[in-house]
Amino acid sequence: MRNIGPWISAILNHLGAHWQAHLVPGVAFFGAMMVVNLVGVVVMMALIITASIVAEIIGGAGGELLVMLAMVAGFFAFLIPLLLIMPLFMGHMRVALLAHRGEAPALNELLWGYRRPVKVMVFMVVLGVLNLVSVMLCFFPSILWAVVSSFAYPAMVDRDLGPVEAIRVSWELARPHFLELLVLMVIYTVVGLFLYYIPIIGPLLLIPMWVGFCVVLYETLRQPDPRTDHA
Repeated sequence: MRNIGPWISAILNHLGAHWQAHLVPGVAFFGAMMVVNLVGVVVMMALIITASIVAEIIGGAGGELLVMLAMVAGFFAFLIPLLLIMPLFMGHMRVALLAHRGEAPALNELLWGYRRPVKVMVFMVVLGVLNLVSVMLCFFPSILWAVVSSFAYPAMVDRDLGPVEAIRVSWELARPHFLELLVLMVIYTVVGLFLYYIPIIGPLLLIPMWVGFCVVLYETLRQPDPRTDHA
């Protein structure tokens, strides 16, 4: 457990030193999420209300089927716009990773994901489905999966990997430090639960916190340890 304190310190130092690298990407992604949520709720409610009115007129099994189809369409009203903005999140990860390495990333690095849309979409769908399955299994399995997959995101933007290879790299980095990372993930989750209930500012802070967590520990764990590696 001796690494937890230094890791937390490194993450906080990163966020303090490179806050500019998180400001524009974080606000852009957060704003896009708010728009997607608002539009998704409006479209879903409009579809369900319209389908319910028509279902009352039709009646029977046809009416029930219509409402079910409206709910499915409403789900895609959330999913499709969400997938369209997820490359912004990967761009945020890319900008933060370059900044952490001491580079001065150009603003167009935020659009890194949009230059390979199919690859990023497939990556996010695979990770999203696995995240959803882990959440459905319950609280603790979702944290375990978060530990296993947390480095898949920086690995993807660093090495331009597919989802399976990125998850493999993430597992290889996480496995030797699994217990420490699990404790750190629980700490992040608890802090996140408190921040979530602070209007606007709290959820906005969660984005750079997570990106900082992934980037700093990815860089820390992927590099040889000079105390043990002498090659």
